[in-house]
Amino acid sequence: MGPTRIAVFADTHLTDPNIDSQSLFPRQLAKLLPDTARRLYEHLCLSIAQANYEVLNNIVDFQSPMDMVIHLGDFTGGWQERGMCEQSLIDFAKREVYLWRYICSNLRFCLGGHDTGYTHPGSLPGSGMSYRSLISCAEIFGDLWWFKRHDDICLLGICSSVAAYTGNDPDLLCMRKLQENAVAGKIAELSNAPWILFAHEPFLPKRIRNLLKGASRTCKAFIHGHRHDPKYTKFFRALGIVTHDPFLRISNTCPSVAPLWWPGCGWMEVTIENHKVTIQNHQVPVPESIAKLPTASFLRCLWWMLRPG
Repeated sequence: MGPTRIAVFADTHLTDPNIDSQSLFPRQLAKLLPDTARRLYEHLCLSIAQANYEVLNNIVDFQSPMDMVIHLGDFTGGWQERGMCEQSLIDFAKREVYLWRYICSNLRFCLGGHDTGYTHPGSLPGSGMSYRSLISCAEIFGDLWWFKRHDDICLLGICSSVAAYTGNDPDLLCMRKLQENAVAGKIAELSNAPWILFAHEPFLPKRIRNLLKGASRTCKAFIHGHRHDPKYTKFFRALGIVTHDPFLRISNTCPSVAPLWWPGCGWMEVTIENHKVTIQNHQVPVPESIAKLPTASFLRCLWWMLRPG
C-alpha cells in the first residue's frame, strides 16, 4: 500500500462581498471615506477569491490526487465577529464548501473564530460565539471535532473555539463538554498508536491539553492554522522548548491561503508512510495584484492598521 497524502489548508477567509459583514479590518475601513473603504473592501474580497482560485487550481493540477483534505479554520471571514449568524453568509459558505467537496469528498474542518464567532478587547457590539452559529457550522462543515484512522496512523481534529469557551451559556458549555468527552474517549483508544493533532489555534486550552498530554509521546505532529505565515513554526517550537509544552515543540504552522499578514497562496502537504510523517509547505506564485495589497506583508499590514490610507 502506498503513502497516504493529505492536503492541509488554513485561513482562506472567503469573505461575503457585503461590506456590512465587517469581516475584514472593520475598524481600519471605518477610518476611510465610505467610497474608499468600499473599493478597498471589494478589492480585498476579489484578491482573497483569486488566491483561493490559484491554490485550488494548483491542487487540481497536482501530480497525484490527495487522499484527504483538512481545512484548519477561518474558512470564511464570518459576519461582524459573530460567525455563522447571517443567512447571506450561510448561503455563501454552503456554495464554497460545495466547491471544495467537489475537489475532494474526504474533507474535514477544524473551525476557527471567524467561522464560529469570537471576542477580543476591541470587539464589535454583539460579537462572540453562539449556539446558533455552532449549529449552522455543523450543518455547513460537518463534525466540529473528529477522529480518523488512515492506515497506520490516527488523526484527531478539534474545534479550538469550543475548547477555549469560558462563558456561562449552558448550550456552549454542553458543546465544550461533548468535545472533551469525545477527545478523552479517542485518546483512551489510542493506546500507543501514533497520531497527529489538528486545530486552528496554536495554543491548546488547559482543559483540552490535560486530556491530550498523556498521549503526547506518540503524537507525531501538531498542525495548526491562525498565524498565516509558516515562519511561525520555528517560533512556536522554540516556545515549546522553553515552556515544556509537548505539542508546541512539534507544532507546524500551516500557511494561509488568504493574502493577510503575508502574501498568502499557501498550503501544506502531509505524507504518511510506515509511521513516518513528512510535512512540506507549498506556495503558489502570488499574482502581482495580490502582492501589492496593504495586507500582503506583516509590516505593511501592521502599518496600514495603525495608519489606514
